Amino acid sequence: MGRKLSAVPGRRDRAFPPEADAPLAQALSWAELKLGPYGTSAFLLSARLTTLVLVTAVLFLAALAAPILIRDAAAQPEAPVTVRASVDRDQATVGDRITLTIVVEHDAGVALDALAQTAAFGPFEVLAAEPPQERTLDAGRTETTLVFTVAAFRTGELEIPAIAVPYTNAAGNTATATAPALPIGVASVIPAGEPPTDIRDLKPQLTVPGGAPAYVRPALIAVATVIAVGLAMLLARVFRRRRAPTPTGPPPLPEDEARAELERIAGLALPDGGAHKEHYRLVGSCVRHYLAGRYGFPAVAFTTAELEEQMVSRGVDRWQARLVSGLLQECDEVRYGQYVPAAARADADLTAAFEIVEMTRPQPREEDVAEPSAVQQ
Repeated sequence: MGRKLSAVPGRRDRAFPPEADAPLAQALSWAELKLGPYGTSAFLLSARLTTLVLVTAVLFLAALAAPILIRDAAAQPEAPVTVRASVDRDQATVGDRITLTIVVEHDAGVALDALAQTAAFGPFEVLAAEPPQERTLDAGRTETTLVFTVAAFRTGELEIPAIAVPYTNAAGNTATATAPALPIGVASVIPAGEPPTDIRDLKPQLTVPGGAPAYVRPALIAVATVIAVGLAMLLARVFRRRRAPTPTGPPPLPEDEARAELERIAGLALPDGGAHKEHYRLVGSCVRHYLAGRYGFPAVAFTTAELEEQMVSRGVDRWQARLVSGLLQECDEVRYGQYVPAAARADADLTAAFEIVEMTRPQPREEDVAEPSAVQQ
């Protein structure tokens, strides 16, 4: 039974349950005694308004504090390195190529170390690895993307283990950032219920609707081959008929080749354009090749001093050998030194090359000269 308040004329007694709070019951009793029934209602209304005002104030303060708390949470410094990993599929069969993408975000002063690809992906074997791709993010951070192609060669509920990315921060300290493991189910390529040792028949060849019959392609290849062979034989016969006979005759003499080359060099007029080094290179090369063909020794391989000794040892007049040596020394000084001869000097050296060819030309024998004279008589 609840207890009753003392009776007041003109109203009914109000009962409170036994579990009612004693201070509240006393307050209501006091309000009824002092203020009457209408004062009690006003008292309750005032209490409710006070409670509503307090709740509204608390909610208002919470709304004001929320942006500050969010800003403080956002202002907390990010980890120097964060790692995310993903795969293009979570179910595969044995040997399927799976693309694994690892995205690493790091500060500008962080240096990433290479992954240990042989053991980083557990039961998955690395088939290919693309070069890292980098791009700059906000706040000076960098995003590095690593893409690997992996495959598993055993069945079961496998997983790529947690990927640890080692790095070195700006202070030179080494640390590791880790991405969570990635579960992947790998099934067998053999359908369920079939024995793995059973040898199945080959699948029938696919046919394309509306395509040509199977014999058309081999027939076209055979016709094209016959046409190509026929054209080749026809062209060979035409070429054989029109081919001019190769002229036969004695090879040109070394002195004739040398004179033709010297005349070509004279026609270039290289000294007039300031190309002295090229002019003397051509003259020296012409003289050396002429001597090699004339006397049968590798004149191109000898130095200028060695060349003079070789010519004297082979019966060349010493004065002619010195003339050759002097011209070749002039060529060497222009090519390898800072010597730039005058135009008249360049003409004189070219003339000396002509004279060397003429002086060393083989002289006709007396019987060869006398024989035409006898025929004329």
